Amino acid sequence: MEPQAATASVADGRCDVWSCTQFPQVSREEVAKALRIPVERVKVNVTLLGGAFGRKAKPRLHRGSCAAIASGWRAGQGNVEAGG
Repeated sequence: MEPQAATASVADGRCDVWSCTQFPQVSREEVAKALRIPVERVKVNVTLLGGAFGRKAKPRLHRGSCAAIASGWRAGQGNVEAGG
């Protein structure tokens, strides 16, 4: 199975995320919550998913990636990669 992964770029109060997720709206909400920014300032770009055999159909698995994005951003990194 493919691992969960996300890449994000945070700049000027906005966040662009590239993630292989079946629930971009949930990922968007989680990232906004983690970064403490309005959801309108987060854009999730869905990358190739594969066969959708279950792991990417569980939105709660994206919380770890969202937390990693937020902690990287707070540490001063503009671009953050997270996986698991």
